[in-house]
Amino acid sequence: MSLEPSMILAGQPSGAGAEAAPEGGDVRAAGSAWRMIGSVFIQSRLAILGVAIVVVIVLFSFAGPVFYHTDQVHTELAIANLSPRASHPLGTDDVGYDVLGRLMVSGQQSLTVGLAAALLATVVGTLWGAIAGYVGGVVDAIMMRVVDSVLSIPPLVLILLLTAVLRPGTTGLILVIASYAWLIPSRLVRGEALTLRTREYVQASRAMGGRHGWMVLRHIAPNAVGTIVVQATFEVANAILLLAALSFLGVGPAAPSTNWGSMLNNGLNYMFEGRWWLVYPAGLAIVLTVVAFNFIGDALRAALEVRLQVR
Repeated sequence: MSLEPSMILAGQPSGAGAEAAPEGGDVRAAGSAWRMIGSVFIQSRLAILGVAIVVVIVLFSFAGPVFYHTDQVHTELAIANLSPRASHPLGTDDVGYDVLGRLMVSGQQSLTVGLAAALLATVVGTLWGAIAGYVGGVVDAIMMRVVDSVLSIPPLVLILLLTAVLRPGTTGLILVIASYAWLIPSRLVRGEALTLRTREYVQASRAMGGRHGWMVLRHIAPNAVGTIVVQATFEVANAILLLAALSFLGVGPAAPSTNWGSMLNNGLNYMFEGRWWLVYPAGLAIVLTVVAFNFIGDALRAALEVRLQVR
């Protein structure tokens, strides 16, 4: 009795090059999860637009002053409040600073404070939430009541109180903004940790005597990376807005240091005199940057859902 080809294929594979079927019912993915995430992210037009805007703004702020030299330290009242012209494409402000050059310098501080505050807030919030969710019980209750208590205070009130204590320099602003921004990431990561701590690999590692700190850093935090990355992009946008709000209220860094919020605060006094170039450029820069980071965050959230499906 001869065997049919289909019967041969149904049995043990013939040939040295044939790949054995996965055991235990496992299914092999056609590509890595991260490659799938990248593919979904690239397919989003808003994500590409957001990345392009961020790249342009970063180059404008940090590489722009290399090619467009202006004096942003010494005032020159003789050329104050000039309208846009060839020598000053965006005009000058009330003390003679070139607005285009000041927009570049302001972007450096806005981006630096926004990125640094978001990074610090994400790290602190991730550790706080991961520890609270992993340990649970009384520790979780106490840690999260601290978060809830601080969240009950209006953010501007809390930040204004902190600015009265810390020096309003770049480092002080980073600490002040991060002191509030870490609260939301901590709650999100804590929710992830409550689910992750019941997984088999976490229970197995705990049964083998794994240290709690190692468990948090090795298993809980890395597996909450989707939530962390997405929230980090939103934290950058929120930090830039908070910095702009603080500077607009006059509690930002002292001159000649500046950011986009300081430019808005400066130019608002001249808005009704028709000097639009003192307000619109800084306002547009803030809006574009915040919208760009939100585009990236939304696309990352959609793309990382693929990773959750693969897991």
